[in-house]
Amino acid sequence: MLLRRKIVLAVAVVAVTGPVGATIGYGIYIRSDAYRRYVQEELTRFFDLPTEIGRVVPQDLSRWEFREVELWLPDRRDRVFACRQAVWSEGVEDGTDFTELDIRGGELAIGGDAWQFSDYRRVLESGLSHNFAELNLREVRLWNIDLAWVRRDLHLAVRDARGTVVFERPDEGRASLLSSVLNGSTVSRPIQIAARFNPLDGLTIHEVTLDLPTVEVAALGIDDILGTQVTTGRFRGQITYRERNDETVVELTG
Repeated sequence: MLLRRKIVLAVAVVAVTGPVGATIGYGIYIRSDAYRRYVQEELTRFFDLPTEIGRVVPQDLSRWEFREVELWLPDRRDRVFACRQAVWSEGVEDGTDFTELDIRGGELAIGGDAWQFSDYRRVLESGLSHNFAELNLREVRLWNIDLAWVRRDLHLAVRDARGTVVFERPDEGRASLLSSVLNGSTVSRPIQIAARFNPLDGLTIHEVTLDLPTVEVAALGIDDILGTQVTTGRFRGQITYRERNDETVVELTG
C-alpha cells in the first residue's frame, strides 16, 4: 500500500511540474539574449535590411513587446526606421486568426545624403511588399511617429503622426495618418494623410494624398517641382503623389 501511494504521488508531481517546468523554461528562453538574437536575425531576413532589437518582453502567450527596434540600409549607411516600442498581438475573432501591431515613439526616414537611387525602392518594398495575409496581419497602429520622405524633387516631413495601416485584401493596403507639423511648420489643424498601395508582386503605390489646412507655400517643400524658390504665399487644399514609370507625379488642387 505504501509503495502504491508513493508511485501515485510521483506521477502526480511529474504531471504538475512537467508542464509548469516547460512553461517556466519557455518564459526564460523568450526573455533571453539568445531569443532576442534569433528574432533579430529573422526580421533581418524578412526585411532584407540589417535589424537590431534592444529587448524582447513577452506580455502574455499572445502578446510580445519589442523594444528599441532599428532598421538600417545595407552596410549601415543610414538608419531607415527606429521605434521605442513595438507590440505584436495575436487573437481570434469569429473563428478567424488575426494579428495586429502597435508601433510607438519612433521615426521612418526614406531618403538622405547616404542614399543611392535603388535604396528608395528597396526600402519601400522591404517594409510594404509582402503577402500580409500569410501573417494574418489586419492592422498596424502608429503612435507619435516622425515620417520623412526626401528625394531630389520632393521633401515631405511630418512629426508626431498617428494613425493606422489596414490590409483589407492581400492586394490592397490603406494608410490613414494625422499630423500637426509639416516640414517643421505647425499647422492650424491636423494634416490628413491617406495612401493606397498594393503590397504584392513588387510594391505599387497607387497614391498618397495630403489634405492640408492653410499653410505657407514655403512649408510644402516643392521648390524643385515648381522650378523656383517660393518665399511668400499660402496654400489650402490637397497634394497628391502618384508613381508612374519610376517617376513621382505631383498634383496640387486648392
